[in-house]
Amino acid sequence: MVEGRTNREIGDVLVLSPKTVARHLASAMRKMKVSSRTALAVQAVESGAIEAPHPMPPSPQVPSTQAPSNQAPSTQA
Repeated sequence: MVEGRTNREIGDVLVLSPKTVARHLASAMRKMKVSSRTALAVQAVESGAIEAPHPMPPSPQVPSTQAPSNQAPSTQA
């Protein structure tokens, strides 16, 4: 859930139906007194109930697709 998975994705990992996952999440949200999955994830991480996922590495830089400029090539001595 902290990683942004859907109920179906969580259910596939835990071998539960998406509806069962939704019920568990609703129960957890009620007990933690939050009204969204995001708030539940934040509360769970801040309380130490679960470990925060490792941040994703930055995307590799894509080379520019701009046409080369019309500058004269530099001459080296």
